Amino acid sequence: MLLLINLITQMLLEPGTEDGGGGIDFLTLCGSSRAVHEEEEGGGDGGDSSSSLASDCLSLTKSSISSGESSAANADADADAGRTPLHTAVESASPYEVVKSLLSKDPSAAGVQDMHGVTPLMLAAAQGKSCSKKTIKALLRASPRTVNVEDEEGLSAVEHALLSEVPHDILHIIQKSCAVQQMMQDACERERKSKVETFMAQRLSTEKLAGSSISYGQDIHNATRASMARTSLVLVSRAA
Repeated sequence: MLLLINLITQMLLEPGTEDGGGGIDFLTLCGSSRAVHEEEEGGGDGGDSSSSLASDCLSLTKSSISSGESSAANADADADAGRTPLHTAVESASPYEVVKSLLSKDPSAAGVQDMHGVTPLMLAAAQGKSCSKKTIKALLRASPRTVNVEDEEGLSAVEHALLSEVPHDILHIIQKSCAVQQMMQDACERERKSKVETFMAQRLSTEKLAGSSISYGQDIHNATRASMARTSLVLVSRAA
């Protein structure tokens, strides 16, 4: 049966043939399946086997098509909700290798929030005892800042982890990352304030210097006028 399923998968994925066909011919598939079945069963009544296999082929093909249509509909719904394939993989507790592969293709997906503000890290942290340490670490490496992001309910990844009662060692990893990010944010804020204070001090100093220059110039102007006035008086008195 496993070989039969592989053949059906090949039929669904195989591109059209040169004569305009839609891939592997269904009857050819069933004929191949019959041969496979007979080989597995060691022979048997050809008529009953063929009929049974034809029914199996039809049933599995319809099931595969239905499953494909359902997956496409779910993908469209996720896209409308702002969810990425990484959201879906983490929420469904996919193996670490799947998460790792998705992150290698698009590391920025780790920082994406859906329409409810939920990140893949929050989904991973909300899985309680089944939470994967490898997945948590991979998500934190890909987007460290996400650990302090909050969803629409005001919950961060740490709070999701506490509510779901994740194992202590995983909670410690998330809390440590949160503390590191908070320290970095505080350092950036202090640096920003320091730059603002330095800029304001320089501006004030420049304004004072400009004011002193204006005052000094005014003093010289006044002294010059006074000197000219005295000179005029002397000249007038001499003329008289």
